[in-house]
Amino acid sequence: MAYPEFSSFSLQDDNYITEELTYRGWPVRDTATKPISRKPGVKLLSDEFGEKRIRLKGFILGSSPSDLKTKIDDLNTTLQKSSKLLKIDSDRSYTATCTYISIADPHYAQDFVPYEAEFLCANPF
Repeated sequence: MAYPEFSSFSLQDDNYITEELTYRGWPVRDTATKPISRKPGVKLLSDEFGEKRIRLKGFILGSSPSDLKTKIDDLNTTLQKSSKLLKIDSDRSYTATCTYISIADPHYAQDFVPYEAEFLCANPF
């Protein structure tokens, strides 16, 4: 099975093709500051990493219009699960929840559709 995969469901195979995967950036960094009395500048009070968002774009391929609908339903059913393992590579994985999925419906396509998904990782490392 190829990566990425979510909850043992491959997002890179003959039916689901991941074209673009964005995960290498930093998670959101929450900082709190307070002005220093009678001095220029601020004092850093806290510095915490928050959540990380992983985005992917790809295509769903089917052998017929009905097969394509089945594959779309399978993807939607799998991505509804929360706090499951998202494996990016053999040595890189996150506990993630899919927070967004968009599956386009181009009028010219009977056997493939593009999709985008976003995963939220509460523990960013």
